[in-house]
Formats: sequence, C-alpha cells, structure tokens
Amino acid sequence: MVHCGGGGDGFTKTICSLCCKDFDPVVEDLQVISICGHVFHELCLQESFGYYATKKRNSCPVCKQSCNLNDVVRVYFQWADPNLSQSQNQRSSVECEEDSEALRQEVRRLEAVALGVASDLELKEEELKLVKEECWELEKGIKQNKYNSSDEFG
Repeated sequence: MVHCGGGGDGFTKTICSLCCKDFDPVVEDLQVISICGHVFHELCLQESFGYYATKKRNSCPVCKQSCNLNDVVRVYFQWADPNLSQSQNQRSSVECEEDSEALRQEVRRLEAVALGVASDLELKEEELKLVKEECWELEKGIKQNKYNSSDEFG
C-alpha cells in the first residue's frame, strides 16, 4: 500500500510497485509472490522476471527476496455489491446457503440414480455372460454335429 496525497486525510490506495498504477482487480489480473506477499500486475511481474529468459531463480522487485516462478500465484477476489444494504447482502448469503442445500440434495439424488444404473449394468453384464456361455455351448454342439455327420458319410 502506498499513502497518497498531502494533508492528514489518510487516503490510501493500492498500486503496483513496478508501474505505480492503481490496482483494478475487477479488470486486471494480479499476482502475488507467496514468499514475501508483494502484489503486482501480472504483466508487470512477467516483464520484471523476464518470463522468456532462462533464469531459474528470480527475486521480488520490492524486497529482493529470492523466489522462483512456482512462488508466483494469481490473486482472486470476491466482490459484494456496494449498492446493496447489509441486510440485502445477508439475504443473498441465506439464498446462497439455500442454493447450496438444494445442490446437495440434487447430488444425493443423482448418486442414488447412479447406484441404480450401476446395479442395472451389473445385472446386464451377468445376463450377457450367460448368453455368451449359451452361445459357446451351442456352437460347440453344432461343430460336434458337423464332425459326427462327416464321419457317417466319410
């Protein structure tokens, strides 16, 4: 965080330490170096690290903490609508919980359907096995009859 402006208003905004522009996580991809916690615009950090270079180790552009590309992760934010009142946000939370419960019930229903289908499949596979055995026995009988017929006329 960087403190901006004069006077004692204490106005604070977050900026990228590399380009000194405001963060706008709604439209920009942000990344954090997990070792030290410094956050940057994704493109700024890529340029700083020289992603296309062959270096195996890098360092944080702010604190110079040694890190590698595996230490860099994208930052994801969740937003609440500032135009909604707290009670509306809470109601939205309750609706989410209700939706979540409805989804859990749907999962349980689908699991039961899947069990039924698996059971039907098992029965059909057993039936198929019996039919194949019967076919094999019939083919064996036909071959035996042909062999016996050829012996009678041969």
